[in-house]
Amino acid sequence: NRLSSALRGNDSAVEMGRRVRFARACEVKVEKNASIRFGDDVKLRSGCILQVAKGARLELSESVEVRNYAIIECGGKVSVGKRSVIGAYNWLQGSGEIEIGEDVIIGPGVRIISTTHDLSDPGLVFAALPLINKSVRIGSNVWIGANAVILAGVSIGNDVVVGAAALVTRDLEG
Repeated sequence: NRLSSALRGNDSAVEMGRRVRFARACEVKVEKNASIRFGDDVKLRSGCILQVAKGARLELSESVEVRNYAIIECGGKVSVGKRSVIGAYNWLQGSGEIEIGEDVIIGPGVRIISTTHDLSDPGLVFAALPLINKSVRIGSNVWIGANAVILAGVSIGNDVVVGAAALVTRDLEG
């Protein structure tokens, strides 16, 4: 297939389940020494972009759906559990680790950001501040409403509803 031939010679690993569907204008970019795993029945809708950086790992478990124009940037490790939905126009910035459980519904326009700036040196301008990677963990059976923002270092437990347009800066227990 096109994905395997594009990766030939760059020491990346691609594991492809059965019945994986790529819609038109869907982009998958996997850099050298990266790995990506698609479980059975994964659906990548139109215009979605998956970027897996050098040495990073992306795992989409069985029956995961990545909806239209969603972007997953994987610089560390991003894993999405069975039957979960990454909504349209989502942005998952996975320089740190992002772990999403099973049966998670993420509404449209959601941002999940796994880095923050190191503010320990007040003498530096913001553009010069180093980035800190932090994990984001989302449990199973979670519903994240449209346009919510989940920031670095946050854990969301099982069976939690995050309201539309919420800004999540601290852990939410199930």
